[in-house]
Amino acid sequence: MPFKTEQRIRNFGGYLLKLSHDSDAVKGRMNVNLYLPPQAENAQPKSIPALFWLSGLTCSPDNCAEKGFLQPWAAKKGIAIVYPDTSPREAKIPGEDDSCMFYG
Repeated sequence: MPFKTEQRIRNFGGYLLKLSHDSDAVKGRMNVNLYLPPQAENAQPKSIPALFWLSGLTCSPDNCAEKGFLQPWAAKKGIAIVYPDTSPREAKIPGEDDSCMFYG
């Protein structure tokens, strides 16, 4: 599924991209944030290392991107950071509205 860029925010010399896509797996929209360091501006594809940050069960892609403060360090080292949503939202899974601790 192709990603849609919802926002592009200048961040520590690079960009924080807020992306979304329609997921066949969860049958709904999923969000992901992607930090691209300044070194990615003129880099060859696949030449920037990436760190995937998996937040807790109910965290959104914004949790660490906005509170974790990893981007200044990633900018210095030239590392991209992927902040995926670790919890499907509104997936219509039985029990999802009963508790955040459901086991499907």
